[in-house]
Amino acid sequence: MKTIVLITLAMMIAAPLAQATYFLHEDFENYQDDWTHYGYNSLWHISDYRSYSGSYAAAYNQRPATGAPPSYDVGWSWGRMMTPVMDLSAATEVHFQFSSWLETENMPEEFDVAHVGYSTAPIFGWNYLTPDIQTFDQGEWNILVADLTPYLAGEAHSQICFTFDSVDEMFNDYEGCYVDDVMVHDGGGTPPPVPEPSTLLLLGSGLIGLGAVTRRRFRK
Repeated sequence: MKTIVLITLAMMIAAPLAQATYFLHEDFENYQDDWTHYGYNSLWHISDYRSYSGSYAAAYNQRPATGAPPSYDVGWSWGRMMTPVMDLSAATEVHFQFSSWLETENMPEEFDVAHVGYSTAPIFGWNYLTPDIQTFDQGEWNILVADLTPYLAGEAHSQICFTFDSVDEMFNDYEGCYVDDVMVHDGGGTPPPVPEPSTLLLLGSGLIGLGAVTRRRFRK
């Protein structure tokens, strides 16, 4: 299965030998604080506790003063971390890739949720990718590669967001979410190879969910 996945990926991003154009390439090693954040008790920050490459990643958690592992055990919290605005008005192809690591309260129903979405007008809401971070294997690094051409190509005000919601104040003593190596490019030339992940998810344009992002504050 892994061989099939990598062959599919090679076919998906194959392109002429022109130089690839990067609209975003963030590995958080020299982070310039040009992403935006909002939420309630939001814990998004740059962390050196865990990363997929280099020394740093974006993380949703906090490290206790006791030296214990990080967690998001601060009561109910949710936060949204957004990329800088990307001008994709001249782009004919838009490919998106990132690495993530997740550990949450994962009972028969997924109470604590982590999502990745996109928008061309955030004031009107965000769209989830389906599947997304929430469906990855927990406790290990995963990579998602998606073709967002039908949704972002030609758009002058495009953003990607990462959202974490603990939903309530209970059972939040887990490590949370990490995001690393976020890339948006036109697929030209030879984009950086996708490293060997624990799980690799490929999304064609037909697999992008179009539902607006919503959040729940309390369990029903």
